[in-house]
Amino acid sequence: DFVHDALRAQGAGLGNPIRSIKEYGFDLGGPVMKNRFWFWGAVSGNDIVNAQVGFLKPGCTDATNIDCLQDDASYLDNYNAKLDYQWAAGQKSSFYWKKGAKIRNARGAGPLNPLETTVVQDSPGPGDFQGGHQWVISDRLAVDGKFTYSDSSFDLDFQDGVDTVQPSFDIVTSMNGRSTTA
Repeated sequence: DFVHDALRAQGAGLGNPIRSIKEYGFDLGGPVMKNRFWFWGAVSGNDIVNAQVGFLKPGCTDATNIDCLQDDASYLDNYNAKLDYQWAAGQKSSFYWKKGAKIRNARGAGPLNPLETTVVQDSPGPGDFQGGHQWVISDRLAVDGKFTYSDSSFDLDFQDGVDTVQPSFDIVTSMNGRSTTA
């Protein structure tokens, strides 16, 4: 029927097609010194690329053509490390670090937000650190101390070349223009 054809002509029903998903990771751990010092580390990541409905490549006007859709890529990287050291019977220290990074090339992309209105997301922070010490003094007394430092911040930055451009908004079409989201 006419209504459905008109909606399809505008790109309705496509969904955001997935171009690729890659997942990888490994971990390693074990004793460094028997009954005294242990380590563990892990790295994992995901590379996710999907096309964004209505987010067209420059020069493309056909919203129903999957090849005209601009990619919206996300990269997730996770890092972990842990060290444990047994000083003596009843005394153990540990140190743990983790960093979760997300990089995205076009956050905010959509039919009303062309590439120059999106932002690039990055995770420059060093991550989270935790250290601690456990001391079992007797069968009735134990001391457990910990410290934590967390900096899992992320940046949202302009696309290249648009940071000095005045943003615009078309009231009739509800279309954003230039650098509106950073």
